[in-house]
Amino acid sequence: MPTLAALAALICALILIAAIHARKRPRPDAPPEQKGADGEERVAQTLADLLPPESVILRNLLIPKPDRTTSEIDLLAITPNGLLLVESKNLAGWIFGDTASEHWTQTLPTRAGHAEKYPFLNPIRQNAAHLRHLRRHLAEHGHRPPIHPIIVFAGTAHLKSTPPYAPGHAITTIRHLTHVIAAILATHPETLRPEDIAAIAQTLAPAANATPEDRARHIAQTQAQAATPRCPRCGAILIQRTATKGPNAGQTFLACPRYPHCRHTQPLADDTAQ
Repeated sequence: MPTLAALAALICALILIAAIHARKRPRPDAPPEQKGADGEERVAQTLADLLPPESVILRNLLIPKPDRTTSEIDLLAITPNGLLLVESKNLAGWIFGDTASEHWTQTLPTRAGHAEKYPFLNPIRQNAAHLRHLRRHLAEHGHRPPIHPIIVFAGTAHLKSTPPYAPGHAITTIRHLTHVIAAILATHPETLRPEDIAAIAQTLAPAANATPEDRARHIAQTQAQAATPRCPRCGAILIQRTATKGPNAGQTFLACPRYPHCRHTQPLADDTAQ
């Protein structure tokens, strides 16, 4: 028979394990912003365990753009082997997408037996834009380090038809992030000295420590961009056209610019497809 002390130790161990898993597992009822932050936290913890100790990890950087708006980077690790530019996606289900499409698709099974599909922006395009703005910003301050873009799905998602690599981008799940980081560290030499790492971190400190006002402006900018009408079929930004013939001649409507490959149209007043 186990002693009371042994039982107490076992119960404490089980509680500790449950707490660790609860901390790492995204809460199903959490809002999207919290789920995203939870995923970023798991990726940041994984990077901290994998990278050299002199590395610096920054989160939620607001990089200034030429038009005076900002580009938000989820995670950036400054390492002796270069910068790791990480786009984190905390998603479940099956993920489908390719390099060229504007949107990828998250597919989730339902109790009714069918699957629900949710589009989201192509993370390759997102990270490519972050990379462009980050390079420009660092170059303005005299830094031109090698940058390695990585897209990490931090949830329980399974990548079905997504490419493992796109031009300059590694695409992985958090379960396989160890292998991606090991490959980057093994194939890219240590070109940044500790003083270089410190100088880059100092340059990026204002972006990593943006004021609440700066973050509020960025959120407003993001919401305005999200309000831009997009084609529900292919994700392209809809444009205004005027009917030239037929019963609706002279009326203005929204149409997909990819006609004739995509023939979606909708009225200006609402989002109902014709």
